[in-house]
Parts: sequence; structure tokens; C-alpha cells
Amino acid sequence: MKKLLSTALAAVMATGSIVSANAAVVRENKSVQVLDSGVKLENNTLNVFTYNLSKNTLGGVCFYGKNTGKPYAVQYKDCIGKNTVISMPSSESYTRFVSANGGSSGNTYAGYSFANTGGEYAKLKVKLSDVSSYFNSDGSYTDTDGNGATYTLRENGSNLTFFSGGAVNGVAPDENGCVEIYIKAKPGVKTAFSTFLPNYSGIISMYVPMLCFGNIDLKGSTNVNDVTLLQRYLAGDAEFDKLQMFYSDINRNGKTNVKDVTDLQQAITK
Repeated sequence: MKKLLSTALAAVMATGSIVSANAAVVRENKSVQVLDSGVKLENNTLNVFTYNLSKNTLGGVCFYGKNTGKPYAVQYKDCIGKNTVISMPSSESYTRFVSANGGSSGNTYAGYSFANTGGEYAKLKVKLSDVSSYFNSDGSYTDTDGNGATYTLRENGSNLTFFSGGAVNGVAPDENGCVEIYIKAKPGVKTAFSTFLPNYSGIISMYVPMLCFGNIDLKGSTNVNDVTLLQRYLAGDAEFDKLQMFYSDINRNGKTNVKDVTDLQQAITK
């Protein structure tokens, strides 16, 4: 196998790129679809996007400067149909809170920075129940540890927010239990969600492995297992779906080749 792998990678270096035998028919990932409307964001900016929220929504997000205590707050109702951009001083680190209907939750000990959050962001359509056991098939949540109530996460007292780099996505599940969010197209940048519920409980932050660029095997985190899988793909020993093809184009040049292996190795050793 080692000899076969070395031979295949040598061929990749000679041709510049390689595709699997059935690359003409790359299947969709049933849980996460890559949409065409990506964006580029700047360093030291907070960028708020929304999906499937009404003008009456009471949800929002607020970052507090840990040095000054200054709040940087956005209400999601002001971001319907457009994204909102706020400059975030690079001299600060920030705590983060989500809010709805007069209540909020967050972590006062966290120290978020926007100094290196610029770059390319991809827009994904996500089936919530497929990427986290927190959600029901319709995108709702059942409070099994509390009063047993089920929340649609579309109520005015609810807040569902996804975070990735400098992108904040205030969302509500659509009729198919899906949301659309932006994630940073850089290896290892984690995507997490927070919730705030009408009973004033919720999740402060939960990481979603399937929504991490470079996490080619769609498990855990971006690591050497993803490098190995990418090498196997280039050797013709593995097949990728469209999400994995996107995650494996590490340098974002539209090709998946040995240069992406090198770039991914460098990214996970930083």
C-alpha cells in the first residue's frame, strides 16, 4: 500500500492534479450543501447574517470588550435581507452573548479576537438534525433535561446563532429543518452554535465537526486523519462527496491536488 500510495502521489506531482475515476458524478452530501454565494470578509470586523427570520424577531448578539466593557450589539431584525458589519478594535478581546426577549446567555471568561478573521467564507445549507443530535428532524429542540417542552427555535423568545470566525449567523429552521450559514474557508476554524430559549435556558457554545473547513473525514477536528484521507483520494483509493471536495481544496484554487496535502499538513501543525 505504501508503494502504491507513493507511486500515485508521484503521478499527481507530475500532472498537477488528479481526480477519481467517477469524478464526473460527485454525489451531494445529504446533510450539508455548499451554495454558490460565498463572501470575503475583512479582519477586525463583525459580520452578521440572518436566515429565515422575520422583522419581528427579538434575537440578537452582543460582544463586550474585556478591557473597556464597551458593547458591540446587533439586533437580528436590523439584518433582514442584508448583512451588518461592525468594526472591532484589534486591541480588544471579547466576551460573547446571545439574547432574546430581554434575556441573554454567554461566557464571561471567553476571549474572542477578530484580528485574523478576514478571508473567504462559504455559504452552506445545513440540515440541523444531521449535524447535531441537539436538534429534532424538523430543526426544533426538545428540552429533555428540563420541562420536556419542544421549541421550534422560531419563537420570538428563541435565539439560534452559528459562529465561524468573523461571521455571526442568526437563523431559524425552515420547513425542512435547514438553515443557511457562512463559515470561514480556512482549515481548523471551528463553527459552533448557541441557543437561547423562552424558558431562559440554552447552549452557550457547541462545536459542530461537520462544519469545519479542512475536516475532510467529517469527524472530530481537522487533523492528520484528514491528511491521510486526502492522500487516499488522490491515490484513487477513496471517493469524496461535494462537501468533502470543497473541504479538500485547501488553497481554494479550484483544484484538489498534492499542493492541498502540503497546505493541510502545514495548517494542522501551526
